Amino acid sequence: MLKALVYKSFYVAGMPHVTHYSHQGKAQVLEWILSKLQKKWEVMIENILSCNLVGQVINGLIPFGSENKDEFKYQYRSSLEATRGVTGVVYVFRSENLIPRLKGHSNILYIGETKYDVWNRYNVEIDANNYWHVYEYIVQGYGKIYIDVYQSNNHKLTEHRFLNQYFQKHKELPPINRRG
Repeated sequence: MLKALVYKSFYVAGMPHVTHYSHQGKAQVLEWILSKLQKKWEVMIENILSCNLVGQVINGLIPFGSENKDEFKYQYRSSLEATRGVTGVVYVFRSENLIPRLKGHSNILYIGETKYDVWNRYNVEIDANNYWHVYEYIVQGYGKIYIDVYQSNNHKLTEHRFLNQYFQKHKELPPINRRG
């Protein structure tokens, strides 16, 4: 049964020819598949920040990830617009893929809060121009960027808890939280 499962895994992964590998070769490929699944699982887990003050959660509806600056700004603006009107929030910028951290890996780039909505918090033109070098690097190395929004009864305390959870797990703040 395990043998059939392994062969099916190879087939699903688009590698039906792996069935012709030696036992050691199959084990290496299976280990590679499991490592990829583990990374995807870690990304899913990392997206879950918890706080009992959070009500509505809006998970990144519109990703932005163009390597063309003007297209990036358009996508960024569209992503922010999708959160328009949701006030008293903590927002999390996250990448599509994991980024190595001091301890472990994370896809969280930034954790912030606003009593207004995220749309009014950011001026896309200024932010994208001032930090294009950072956004471009993230998109090229770690994929698209998403903005998750957590509506909270106390957005300042929720942000504090999210930052503390992140710090406890990775022993540092998210990478963009440190920009000056």
